[in-house]
Amino acid sequence: MGDSTREHDVDVAAIEVRPIHENDVHNGFFDVLAQLTSAPPIHAARFAELVAEQRRHAQQQTLVAVDARGNVRASGSVFIEPKFIRGGRPCAHVEDVVVCRTLRGSGVGRRIISQLVAFASARGCYKVVLDCAPSNVAFYEKCGFRSNELQMALYL
Repeated sequence: MGDSTREHDVDVAAIEVRPIHENDVHNGFFDVLAQLTSAPPIHAARFAELVAEQRRHAQQQTLVAVDARGNVRASGSVFIEPKFIRGGRPCAHVEDVVVCRTLRGSGVGRRIISQLVAFASARGCYKVVLDCAPSNVAFYEKCGFRSNELQMALYL
């Protein structure tokens, strides 16, 4: 898939946002993720295991946006963290949100964020948090997020 598909070749209204499926490993999922970070493809069997694990675990979900041909054009994930604070209400973490370059600004990213937030809300989360690059702050502000605190990382 890559960036060879031009924006005008895609009917944005026909984009479907749905939970990830085992076949998405063959439909450009890793091509889209590679536009976010290092995302070398994994073996199809391992991919299927991860998808099945998400289906069994009602506290996490990965969504993909696919075009009419079934090509993955965007993705985002959320996982729910149980908490002892806030009366035991959970917190949701949004991760790995990416829209292919040719569809940025089309509203597809907002649709994914909206569905991830709805997933969190349905599970009683008191907040949804995410980390993003400074260049993406404006997008997330349009989705209702605001800057709060500072993220730190220790890579292992």
